[in-house]
Amino acid sequence: MDSAKKTAGWIGLGINVLISILLIYASIMVRHKRRIAVWSARHFHPMLVIIHWSTVFVLIERNLQLLGGVIGLFDIGFAGGWIISNIFSLTLITLYIKRAWILHFDYNAGLALFIQKTNLQVAQDFEIHFRWFLENKSHYGSPKYLYRFTIASLVILNLILIGWVQVSPGTFEYGLTAIYCIMMLIAMGTTKKITHIKDNFFIRDELLWEFRTLALYFFIGGGLIIFGPAMGLEWCKFFLVEFSSLCIGIMGFFATYWVEYLATKYALEKPTSQLYDLDLIFGNKDNCALFLKHLVHEISVENMFFLADVMAYKTAFMTHRKVFREIPGFKCKVPLQLARYKYVKERTFVHYAWSLSKIYVDGSSIFYVTSISDETRAAALEILENLSPYIETDDEEKVDYEKLCTVFDAACNEIFESLKGSYSRFTKTDDFNNVVIEKVSVEMTEVVSQQKNILVSTTQ
Repeated sequence: MDSAKKTAGWIGLGINVLISILLIYASIMVRHKRRIAVWSARHFHPMLVIIHWSTVFVLIERNLQLLGGVIGLFDIGFAGGWIISNIFSLTLITLYIKRAWILHFDYNAGLALFIQKTNLQVAQDFEIHFRWFLENKSHYGSPKYLYRFTIASLVILNLILIGWVQVSPGTFEYGLTAIYCIMMLIAMGTTKKITHIKDNFFIRDELLWEFRTLALYFFIGGGLIIFGPAMGLEWCKFFLVEFSSLCIGIMGFFATYWVEYLATKYALEKPTSQLYDLDLIFGNKDNCALFLKHLVHEISVENMFFLADVMAYKTAFMTHRKVFREIPGFKCKVPLQLARYKYVKERTFVHYAWSLSKIYVDGSSIFYVTSISDETRAAALEILENLSPYIETDDEEKVDYEKLCTVFDAACNEIFESLKGSYSRFTKTDDFNNVVIEKVSVEMTEVVSQQKNILVSTTQ
């Protein structure tokens, strides 16, 4: 019997190594195909952290449990086994909950921004609800804040469990069960929130499948623990370890291979006619309103407003400063009516650029754009840090207006590529039929108002 356990343990170790290799390959694959899947930096990096942690979890922690608890190469001990397992397990669950929270937060913040910028009238309860997301986007919606909160929570939880298992090993399982029940209730609550997001956004379905897999693990794992004494503790640990590794691998599959498959499928089905052209959207207010509604469901509505404000900023160089005959660098036909921030002649263009960077780029505002890569964001901010508004007023000959005008071009190119991916998915929706078939002539505000009930109902 002991030889059978050891054989099973070595087979399990090999399976874990195979799962780890597949996770490593998945992390490499998504880096190369990030643009195809249209992962924004805000959602890509937390996902990549989960894949890396899952790899370490399966390759090191799960195999340590097999080597010490099943194969018997060394004695890991009851306390040591539970401490290591809880550190890895709680961290993984918390990282998934954090990703779901970011998705939920971004969706509601985008919907709030859409309603605010289009001046829609909503019920007071909804107004308070949306205002909270706008006012707290730079805090509770900030990945840095969430990472700090996650690390602090994990340290506190694990210190409590480590102390508990040392002081009272007999009652440790009750405390552990209570903490995992609380974690699952939080996961269920967060999952319920993200079910309201429309299906045309891949991360929503991905996370739902991952949480379903997690729920399946706790259901079957609980059964294994209940019937553990009957089958023997070593066999119980073996099946628990291998089933958890399998579930981690499945969750990693949904986060990478599955999303990449859907994204590639959409890319291959990309329309090749002239309808695949954002000018079709930008040139018509009614089409623009329908596309904005779609962007709300893709957690990227601020992309359109950013482009509009940047184009208004660049246009002001010609209409007010008259330093260019045509706009240098990046340009697109996004409706300037969407721009909220206008040129003020009492202020310099450096001030204007600083204002836009504070609003959209540096993360200190409720409207900051999450699809801009960290490298592009840092480069734009570095350029602005070296510009002085006083040079522009004292000696205009020292001002490099072309550099100032194109400071956001790299960010605009990234956002425009993101919008093209969103437009590709928009062409698969029912709303796109209205763009192609129907000739709508009412004003944009009226069309947007017609979408209010559809948009707000998704948050109920």
